[in-house]
Amino acid sequence: MSSENPKPKRPKTDWGNFAVFVVITGLFSTWFWGSPAGALARLEFRQPVELPAITPESALEVETFEQIEAWAKDNVRVKPDAIRLVNDTVAAYFPTASNPKVIYGAEWKPGRGRELFSSAEFTDVCRSEPDMELMRNTLDRLTAAAAETGKEVYFVVAPSKYRVLGKELLGNRFDALTYCALRNYAITAQLAAEYPDLIHLVTPKRVMYYASDSPYWVGDTHWTPKAARALSEIVLMKAANLSRPAATKFLFDRLEVKGTKAMGGLFRLAGSKKTTEETLLKPKKQFVFKMKRNPLFDPQTFTWNSKKAVPGADESITILHDSFVLVPRATTHFGSAFSFGVDVHWNNHKDLENVPVTKTLIIESVDRTFLSHLASATNLEDLATQKDSMEYVIRYLARTS
Repeated sequence: MSSENPKPKRPKTDWGNFAVFVVITGLFSTWFWGSPAGALARLEFRQPVELPAITPESALEVETFEQIEAWAKDNVRVKPDAIRLVNDTVAAYFPTASNPKVIYGAEWKPGRGRELFSSAEFTDVCRSEPDMELMRNTLDRLTAAAAETGKEVYFVVAPSKYRVLGKELLGNRFDALTYCALRNYAITAQLAAEYPDLIHLVTPKRVMYYASDSPYWVGDTHWTPKAARALSEIVLMKAANLSRPAATKFLFDRLEVKGTKAMGGLFRLAGSKKTTEETLLKPKKQFVFKMKRNPLFDPQTFTWNSKKAVPGADESITILHDSFVLVPRATTHFGSAFSFGVDVHWNNHKDLENVPVTKTLIIESVDRTFLSHLASATNLEDLATQKDSMEYVIRYLARTS
């Protein structure tokens, strides 16, 4: 992805403009947090902005979006009602569990029991209004910093459980529960369309390709090691320069079933000690690589070397990931493809100041926290310790040693 031009070229198509209008303006422009409708107009001693006329031609204009946004700020205040809608839907099904953080879905397959979802998948994304320009600025700065030092950088965004199993298992609750989540993901998809070389989305279809029998633990938010291969294949395609069939073959050739792991975080929140087990995937003996820890870094930060690197792969990579990827330790899936690597958890992003510099940075996230990561937000429980995290990422990309 290295380029002489530090800023990516955004598509200038009617489809792109229309997507922005329909997905973001049409559905979500009235999504505002703060003062009651009309408060700003009264403060500025003016009449509220009137809704502009919308035609097929004007719908493609950025100015139309800005006018509707100004009208919405002056005339409506939908977001608190939307948050209440999601929260009330969660509360309506609260009696099924002992904690409002847990939502029970239907049974997906006989013998698994009812599938559990975290309410955070639906409520966390209601907490703030994404600032698109801030996020674009962050992405532009990331790209420029990487280009300046000849590095490559990629985001790989994993799907939350609701996106893979929710439509089928949540039934008529799905639309109300996902009111915020779907809007959040629409913005993520729009950014991916604008930065196609930088942002790569793991699709539910690929998750099911690798784990049609058990994509997620029944009573947990995390995907299984089998399903995590959907993320690993993207890492191999982008950083090891493999085709998708070659990446798939790599994962089947170099990994083997070895043991199981029991998980049940949502069961515990629901007041149960129950857990369920899923198969672990680990490198075959000839592809095992040693993870080395350094007392200068957090215990969760490590480096590795591999003697089985793929010919043509990037010479070195750094993986920055959250717990969604840590639980199945997806790094072990693809690590042997690279001669040298560094693994850093988002919680330990400050280690980026001192870990070895690598050719490629892979930033892994899950869809419900991706936009918050871009904004270095700390408004979510999982991100409470990640103030200014993207500044550390940008400085890491700017480092040469």
